[in-house]
Amino acid sequence: MRSTLPLFALAFLASAPAVATEVVPVQPFRSVELRGGGDVMLVPGPVQRVTILNGSSQFTRIYLKRDGQLRIDACNESCPRHYNLQIRIESPRAPDVAISGGGSIVASPGFSPQNQLSAAIQGGGIIDVRRFPFENAVVAERRVDAYARFCEPICKRIDPLGTDEIEKR
Repeated sequence: MRSTLPLFALAFLASAPAVATEVVPVQPFRSVELRGGGDVMLVPGPVQRVTILNGSSQFTRIYLKRDGQLRIDACNESCPRHYNLQIRIESPRAPDVAISGGGSIVASPGFSPQNQLSAAIQGGGIIDVRRFPFENAVVAERRVDAYARFCEPICKRIDPLGTDEIEKR
């Protein structure tokens, strides 16, 4: 008697979406802006490289603006519901970061120390750069649902309502 199990397994595999990473070619950049949601992980690496871990360049536009800003437009008009964008950005130096319209940017440990970091959040989101060393940071939070995590507990906020300057205690 023949088993139908292989037939069901084949049907299941054919219906499941393929999960593959996608390396996106980019020119050198100084900063990163995430627009419209998703999760970005910053990791130290020998060269700048952008990899879509979950999602697709079919729905996400990643491009360089003239000022050296790498812009990530998370979701275009063809984007599916419940689109779960995850991107890994490798760079020898941690770039300045910004979020507009939600999402998160988290830095992994291992970056070389640097003098300054700038971050901005508008319309919600989380920026967490506690894991890499820097001397000074400037952060702008424009909405109540925005939250930036810097180097607590060794840093303090100067102006919690407008542009916050973070400095070492």
